[in-house]
Amino acid sequence: SKAEYDLRVISSELKSTEIDVKKLKHIVKDLGIEFQKSSAIFNDSKQCPMCKQHVDSNDAMSSVNISASLQNLNSSMIEAETELIEKSELLSRLNKNYNKSKKCLQSLRDVVSEKSRILKESWSGWEAKCARLEEKVVSARNRYVETSEALAAIAAKASERSRLEEAVRSHQNNFKHLEKLIQNEQKLVNEISKNLKKAEEDSHQFETLVHVMGPKGIQNFILLSTIKCLEHLVQSYLSRLDGTLRLHMDIEDGNKLIRQVTEMRRDGKLQERPLSVLSGGQWRRCSLAMTLGFTQLAAKRGLLKSSLLVLDEPLTHLDKTGRTAVGKLLHTLVHSPRSHLSTVILILQDFSEIEEDFDQVDLVRKQGGFSTVNVDIDTA
Repeated sequence: SKAEYDLRVISSELKSTEIDVKKLKHIVKDLGIEFQKSSAIFNDSKQCPMCKQHVDSNDAMSSVNISASLQNLNSSMIEAETELIEKSELLSRLNKNYNKSKKCLQSLRDVVSEKSRILKESWSGWEAKCARLEEKVVSARNRYVETSEALAAIAAKASERSRLEEAVRSHQNNFKHLEKLIQNEQKLVNEISKNLKKAEEDSHQFETLVHVMGPKGIQNFILLSTIKCLEHLVQSYLSRLDGTLRLHMDIEDGNKLIRQVTEMRRDGKLQERPLSVLSGGQWRRCSLAMTLGFTQLAAKRGLLKSSLLVLDEPLTHLDKTGRTAVGKLLHTLVHSPRSHLSTVILILQDFSEIEEDFDQVDLVRKQGGFSTVNVDIDTA
């Protein structure tokens, strides 16, 4: 800059002036030394300061010349001192100007440094802003590319959708045509199904009629009716003996009797159980119910109506509850006005739990190879 250039010029002039002052100081110093030496030599020994020869006092010319030389030398010295003073003053001014210029330059440098710092900070801020703007531009460009690709994909999908819609319309027309054909075929199938169903019903009726009117048809019909009546009677007795068991009976081809047992579980649901897995008590209850039901059925049909029923060990495998239930049931049958039974004879080994349910208890005792009967005459 201009200030630095002026400072460099002043510094150069100052250095040059310092060199000149130093030279002048040396010259003045040398002249003073020579002048002092010459004066001393001239005054003391009257010798020539140059050739060292004796100078005669009468030699006025020589003396004048020497004096003139000394005056000239003194004048030169004075001039040199004057010039030295001027140069010193100039050097002092230049030094002051140099210091001012140096301070001004330092101030300018401080200003330039501050401006540079501010400029750098501003530049850093602008660089950051530019970087953010570049990132935004890149992001916007990427979004533009993505949007362009998405628009291209949408256009492709729209084209594909148009093609598919055209294909769908074509298929819809074909579907409508096929639907009409299917409806016509469905009508035909329905008519055929109706005719087939009617033919099956007629065939089933004919088969039923042939089965009923055949050699075994009437017998099977009567047997099935009898079995169902027996099932109802047996279940009525079984419900009194055991409320958890249900006995079902049916016939198969060949007049085979089928017996199935269902047991009510604790959750109230019925579970089928084969007869082979029933306990002894359950089997005894079912057997006793079957016996009583068959007896009542024979009496109702008028085939065999007896007022006497003999049961041999009917309480086997029964617990106390089961024995009590059997005793109460038999007591009710004997004393019921609608029952055909008037007498029930039980042959038992132990009757202690149901003794109160019977009107008469006869004891049979075997001793010494003979059997005796103790008849209960009081109740008889």
